[in-house]
Amino acid sequence: MNTRRARHLNKDPAIKTLLEHLSDYAHARGWSAAILSQARTSLRMVLAARDELGPPPWPSTAIQEQLAGTTRHRHATALRRVTDFLIDEGLAKTSTELTFQLWLDTQFLALRPPVAAELTAWTRALLGRGVRARKPLQNSTIRSYVWILQDPLATWSHSHESLREITREAIDDQISTFTGAKRSLAASAMRSLFTTLKAQRIVFTNPTTHLTRYSSPPAAPIGLQPADRARLLTGELRPDETLMVLLAGVHALRAGQIIKLRIDDVDLPARTITIAGTSRALDTLTARHLTAWLTYRRRRWPYTANPHLLISHQTANSVAAVNIGHVSKTFRALGHTAHQLRVDRFLDEVHNGDADPIRFTRLFGVTAPTALHYCADATELDQPDPPADPNPD
Repeated sequence: MNTRRARHLNKDPAIKTLLEHLSDYAHARGWSAAILSQARTSLRMVLAARDELGPPPWPSTAIQEQLAGTTRHRHATALRRVTDFLIDEGLAKTSTELTFQLWLDTQFLALRPPVAAELTAWTRALLGRGVRARKPLQNSTIRSYVWILQDPLATWSHSHESLREITREAIDDQISTFTGAKRSLAASAMRSLFTTLKAQRIVFTNPTTHLTRYSSPPAAPIGLQPADRARLLTGELRPDETLMVLLAGVHALRAGQIIKLRIDDVDLPARTITIAGTSRALDTLTARHLTAWLTYRRRRWPYTANPHLLISHQTANSVAAVNIGHVSKTFRALGHTAHQLRVDRFLDEVHNGDADPIRFTRLFGVTAPTALHYCADATELDQPDPPADPNPD
C-alpha cells in the first residue's frame, strides 16, 4: 500500500467528505484526538487500496489484512474503529458469513468422503443454498445441529460408507446416548439431516420418521447454597463486575438484559431503574454499587459517548453494547451463571412473597407460565408432610 498515495487522497472531494464524516462519527462516540488521528491515517490507507479490495462493500477481513500488511499500522483500536465506520457508511460488510462457512468446512474433514459430501449437501440446504429454495436457518441453529451430531456422525462414519446405510436401529442407538435437552436437540438434528437428504434423493429412506419431539418436564428450579450466595461479593471484583452480580442476583436480569441497559435507564435521585420499559425501585446496595461504577466509568473513560450502562475498553470508543461474553466471563470466574443467580432470586421471592404469581409477574416482568412454574414449585415444597396413618395396615 502506497502511503504517499494515501496522503494525496485528501485532494479528492469525495474522500474529503468521507474524512469529515469520520470526524463527526468520532466526536459522536467520544474518540480521543489520538484515536481519531490514527483512524484518519487508517482510512486513507484503506481508500488507497481500493483497487486491491475491489468494488465495495469490502469484507472486513480484507480491510484488516490490508492494514495489517503495512509496517506503520500498529493501532488495532483504530483499525476496529475504521472498520465499524466503513460498515456504517455501507462501504464494508462484516465477515460473519465467511467465518461461519470456514468453520463449517472444517467440521467434516475427519469423516469418510462420501459421508462428508452428504453432510455438506445438508448444511448447504440449511443455509438456503440447496437444490430447492428454502428459508435459511440461523447460523446458531446450524452450529448447534452440527455440534450435537459430532459423536453420532463419527460413529456412523467409522462403520458405514454412506448415510444411506443408517437404519432406524442405528438412530435409536445414538439417541439413547443423550438425555434431557440434548436428546431433544439430537432428535431435531437427525430429523433435519435425513429429511433434507431424502428430499434431495441423496438417501432412499428416512430412518428418523419414528422420532418424536423428545421433551422432558421442566426441572424443579434449584437455588444457590447459602454459603455460595454469601461468597459472591467477597472477592476482589471490579465495580462493573459487582454491579453485574447485583443486577442478576437482586433484580433477576438475564445477561442479555444486563448488556442492553443504558445510562438513561438509571435515575439515581429517584432511586429507580427502567427495565424493558418498566420502572423498578433500586435497593440501597445496588444503588451504592451503581454509583461506584458510574464514578469509575467517568474516571476511566471521560470522553466516551457510549450510551450503555456497561462498557469496556473495546466498546468505550463506540456506541455498541458489550457482548454476552463480557458478562459470562465475570460469572464464570465466580463459579456460577447469571441464570443461576436469576433463578435463586426468583426462589427467594416466591418463598418470601406468599408465592403470588401476579405479584411475581409484575415484579420481574416474566410471563404468566414462568410465574406459575416457580410459584407452583414453591407451594409444593412448602406443603407440610401428611400426618402418619394412625392405623397402618
